[in-house]
Amino acid sequence: MRSGWLDHYRGFGIILVLFFSLYGWMYSGDAGFFRHNMPNEIHAGDFVFPMFVFASGVSMWHFRRKLRKGWNGFADGAEKFAGLLVAAIIISAFRLFQPYFPDEVALIALSCLIIFPVYFLLGKKGVAGYAAASLIFFAFGKTALGIQAWEMLRIGNLGGWLAAPYYAAILALGALAAEYSLGKNRNAAKGFAHSGIAYAALSVPLLFFFPPFKMENSVSFMMLSASGGAICMAACMRIFEVGRIRLGFVEAMGQKSLSGWAVYYFLTAMVWYLGLLGQFPAWAYIPAVALSIAFACAVAVCLKKTDAGKMKTAPG
Repeated sequence: MRSGWLDHYRGFGIILVLFFSLYGWMYSGDAGFFRHNMPNEIHAGDFVFPMFVFASGVSMWHFRRKLRKGWNGFADGAEKFAGLLVAAIIISAFRLFQPYFPDEVALIALSCLIIFPVYFLLGKKGVAGYAAASLIFFAFGKTALGIQAWEMLRIGNLGGWLAAPYYAAILALGALAAEYSLGKNRNAAKGFAHSGIAYAALSVPLLFFFPPFKMENSVSFMMLSASGGAICMAACMRIFEVGRIRLGFVEAMGQKSLSGWAVYYFLTAMVWYLGLLGQFPAWAYIPAVALSIAFACAVAVCLKKTDAGKMKTAPG
């Protein structure tokens, strides 16, 4: 059975991606509040993608529990996440005009492929070990490897190839929060809140030495993202699980989040190919992004209804 609160969290994540990210494609002036992914800066929009990755860690906890034991279960999981990477590559083909690989969906798939074997074979201790090792690596890797080698690895979108192990660490922190919050019949919302507080406490000493800049693969930003993800997860549980509130279009977007990413990539590709990059006036952005979000939600709802129809007509 799916977790409605988790689907709502993921759905709002996709909506926020569209809300923050389309601005840079449509408008060429000062992005203001929508500004994000800038070197040596931190903005609200910087936290949207890593908090979505955090949710992927929680989803992996659910997925791991359903898998068969032994090689068959491992093969099932590896096939799922390899398929996600293939889907990411296909979706990324919309944007061949820019060197955006690994892009967001590819980074989610690569992060899953990194963490899944560790989680499946070694359990939560292995995931905790990966998160700890990542903190050490991203704290001191530039010093150990040298600035030139480090920057070569970071060439590309969202931090280049170093972004995959970096976001894998955030995914691992999501899985650890799920282990603590959803296991042993705990109060899950309170467990996620406690996890968020713990991650925030760990980020405090790191902030003195490592500024929280997303584009620098900062360890303090990593912990702040995990903290925000856990606290928002607790809020979603309170609102949508305990409060029994349901927003069907948001839930559908969470269940079919890959379609949301596909819509985002398609829209940015159309802006590029039609020569509309940066051509929208600032006043048109909110109506344009509202229509984009409505379109993405409509696609997700249609896909969800199609799946429901297939289940009803399936034999047996």
